[in-house]
Amino acid sequence: MLEKLLIYAILVLVPLIPAVVLFATLKSTATIKGTIAGIPMELGGAIGGYFAVAAFFASVVGPHLYPQTARVVHVRGSMKFVAGAAPTAADIKCELHPPDLDVRDGRNFDWPVPVVDGVPAAIVLQPAGYEGQTLFLSGDAPFGAPNYKRHPDKDGNIIYDEPIVFQKVPATVVEAGPLPSTGG
Repeated sequence: MLEKLLIYAILVLVPLIPAVVLFATLKSTATIKGTIAGIPMELGGAIGGYFAVAAFFASVVGPHLYPQTARVVHVRGSMKFVAGAAPTAADIKCELHPPDLDVRDGRNFDWPVPVVDGVPAAIVLQPAGYEGQTLFLSGDAPFGAPNYKRHPDKDGNIIYDEPIVFQKVPATVVEAGPLPSTGG
């Protein structure tokens, strides 16, 4: 967090140095025209120079000051199916956007997952005939969602200590297309 504040301070304060120089050299008749966030602007004098230099630093230099780092971790664990036989491995759909993940034997998993530091990541598991589960790979699960115990191993991989539990979908629940519109 402190690093981000420092970067924002640099992006704001560094352009002030040339702005002071521009204030001393530019006449008040000098203007810069353009749009900022879709709003047409016409800025004159030193403030126009400041916005031009600040826009340059933010677009060209800014992304290189704090690059995002991604790493691949393995997510390992097992699954448990309550009240019924486990579906076949082919009937268990797991999504990580962009790629889909496979459950080889219908019970255990070991997936290589790209994780970007500081960006929340989750895996959605949807076995046929069972209620889906979401595995939150960073931070705590939202209120009301199962929070499965996990720990990192010595290599930083994510290991789930308990099986991911799936409850059978009640027979009264029928999976259908979208609900009919009520108008409006």
